[in-house]
Amino acid sequence: MFGHLGDLLQDQGRWEEAKVPYRRALELFRKARGGVSAPVAGALSRLGSILHKQGRDTEAEPYQREALEIDRKANSLGVPRSLNNLANVLRGTGKAHEAEGMLREALDMKRRSGFPEDSPDMDAHFISLARALEAQDKLEEAEVNWRRCLEIRRKSYRDRPELIVQILDLLARNLTTQGKREEADSVRREILEDLRKTAASLSREDRPNDADFLGWRADVFARLGQWPEAINDLRRACELRPFQDLFWQSLTAALVQHGDIEAYRDLCRTCLDRFGTTKEALTAARIAKDCLVLPSSGVDYEIVGKMIQVAASADLDVSSSAWLQTAKGLAEYRVGHFASAVDYAQQALGKPDLQRFRDVQAKMVLAMAQHQLKRFGESRTALSEGERIDKTELSNPESGDLGTGWPDRVFAQALLREATELIEGKK
Repeated sequence: MFGHLGDLLQDQGRWEEAKVPYRRALELFRKARGGVSAPVAGALSRLGSILHKQGRDTEAEPYQREALEIDRKANSLGVPRSLNNLANVLRGTGKAHEAEGMLREALDMKRRSGFPEDSPDMDAHFISLARALEAQDKLEEAEVNWRRCLEIRRKSYRDRPELIVQILDLLARNLTTQGKREEADSVRREILEDLRKTAASLSREDRPNDADFLGWRADVFARLGQWPEAINDLRRACELRPFQDLFWQSLTAALVQHGDIEAYRDLCRTCLDRFGTTKEALTAARIAKDCLVLPSSGVDYEIVGKMIQVAASADLDVSSSAWLQTAKGLAEYRVGHFASAVDYAQQALGKPDLQRFRDVQAKMVLAMAQHQLKRFGESRTALSEGERIDKTELSNPESGDLGTGWPDRVFAQALLREATELIEGKK
């Protein structure tokens, strides 16, 4: 019962609340089954997974390690899954090398159990391995694993085009980072063709009470620049799933890109009313930053500051903490604390990641703050570096596809326009 309640809350994005029934389920399983049992391992894994989704991998690690230890002692068929779960957490704490070893062990166990390379059961392990390799800059090895995932999905998920596009996106990013621009462009052309076919098909479906469907369709529409359609779907998704902050973030970005500034301002106020007292660190950081992207958002900076403090109080993984530093830098810039904005932006940029949208945003905060401090040389350098990343490492907005992670692409472009106008006087 407690496990099902936790699952329900988790599906709604209410992660902090979900931990309460999960902890209760773990307590009951320990009393009823003892220390070594599959239900105990499952409850531990659920708690670890929640913490991972919250960006709190340091806290998640002991739960996933204990779950793996129990599965090993029980000689459970769940060992590969537990290895995969722990590896994803370790990658978030900067232990990508250890994660790689665990993932290779999980794949070897699957192979010995008779699973072929193109089995859907191998998919999650190849994805995790590719991410662990990329975290170590082993980009060519990661590419091999992305292509393995792509082969699996093309064979097994022909009726789920979004799953195929997901891997194509990750492969294109990998190729771009390697400097294989022609190959990356070829993959992106394939993505664009798939997106257009998918959009035409989805537009004929009527599922007004399915939040997941509406969110997926809105994502496709937004990537193709069909903003009125995307906005309509996202508004309905927010009504159906009011605690799902990613829907609200996407709607915020769609309004910014569509140029509906008054609606953006209204939405920001609604977001602060809904999430202003959240205890979810990533939600607080995400919503705060989204409502600071435009200088004319009209938000209450005191509430935004409290949200950022909530996020700062959590022990976040490396990638999530870098997004938080970017949000803090932008918040400091908006209230005129330019020296602090420089410090936070530089902290964000000092944490390596493949999330180049984040780097563009942080570069723009840095450029604008340096300009306000009359450090004009440093300001132009930061602006130039951000422009280079935008032009050479991110998808071309004029290609017809904004790409995966499009909300942060939109926010990066908005900040780039603001910085360019401030520093060079160009609109």
